[in-house]
Amino acid sequence: MEYDRFEEPVWVYVGLNVPRMLETVTQAYVFLDDCPSTLRGPGYVAAKELCRRAMHRRTGAEKARRALAIFADRRGILAPAIGDLVAAQSAGILASRAAA
Repeated sequence: MEYDRFEEPVWVYVGLNVPRMLETVTQAYVFLDDCPSTLRGPGYVAAKELCRRAMHRRTGAEKARRALAIFADRRGILAPAIGDLVAAQSAGILASRAAA
């Protein structure tokens, strides 16, 4: 496993319901660096700093991942993982078939 790879990716919305998968600290840092100023704030600063520290191996990738996920959730841009969406859709389809 690469030192900067997340155990599980973080999905964020980058446009109108357009999800983007972030799998590494570097991808997360670039995403944060490109964030519009309207999304920036204390959570943004903390997430970006932890990503920077993780890129320099001063902290772990998972710590940076948690900070990124918290930031994205608080700003309303955290998207559900695609696997979770597929599972939910499958459960919905199965439930509707069982009712028929």
